Amino acid sequence: MKEKHSFLENPKGTEEEIIQATFNALCEYGYANLTIERIGEHFDKSNSLIYKHFDDKDDLLLEFLSLMIQEMKQSIPPGGDVDPAPRLKAVLNGAFSAEQPGDEGEFKKAIVELRAQAAHDQRYRDKLSSYDEFMQQRLKEVIQAGVEKGQFRDVDPDAVSSYIYTVLHGFQTLRSTSDTDIPKMAEPEIDAYLNNTLYAE
Repeated sequence: MKEKHSFLENPKGTEEEIIQATFNALCEYGYANLTIERIGEHFDKSNSLIYKHFDDKDDLLLEFLSLMIQEMKQSIPPGGDVDPAPRLKAVLNGAFSAEQPGDEGEFKKAIVELRAQAAHDQRYRDKLSSYDEFMQQRLKEVIQAGVEKGQFRDVDPDAVSSYIYTVLHGFQTLRSTSDTDIPKMAEPEIDAYLNNTLYAE
């Protein structure tokens, strides 16, 4: 369930170049200090082009979320299309790994920042709810396929996928915003839950 974002790596056209610049500026300055001028520092063309395509930084960031969701829906296959148990383990290993390849660590920090805006801005809440629903559905499909193939116990895929997804987000948020060892200390308990509740003997 690796997330791919070609519009950030190889943008096509001016709008995607602006979105790439916005993401880079967000990673450098954070949401509170993000301005069109600072976005322009990462954009090779005139700032006037930014205003031609977008009204303000929130308009830019909401489009970034839209493109991210669109790409995920195209690049992440339904959960039953691959062997369920190895796929779930790969997802969890990637999420709990201390090393984040390339810009993935910065990407996840950016998502945490945008989640904070969703607390008081319905536009961000709507976009991120769409993201969460899609990812939880893919996770649910992996678990459902594992149950059907006998790799997982006869669990409720809705409940288990929701629990795992919630844990993954808590882990991501703590790792992005805290210097404590709490996430690392929780890993054995997460493994125990999966062994006792999900994986077939």
